[in-house]
Amino acid sequence: MKIVKTYTINSIKILFIVLFLSTLVIACEKDSFDNEISVELNDEIRAELNDEIMGEHDEAKTGPV
Repeated sequence: MKIVKTYTINSIKILFIVLFLSTLVIACEKDSFDNEISVELNDEIRAELNDEIMGEHDEAKTGPV
């Protein structure tokens, strides 16, 4: 009976450790994904702003169309 109780307690401990570590990994991956998406969005916004600025600069040189 004591052996079964020991295996049960160890199994429960292992399950809690696995759940904790998997939650930690998922949280870290989410942060990494959010950072990656924000970098991509910042690059897109920067490209759009550069296009707008260059468009205004070209209009200033040539005058209104």
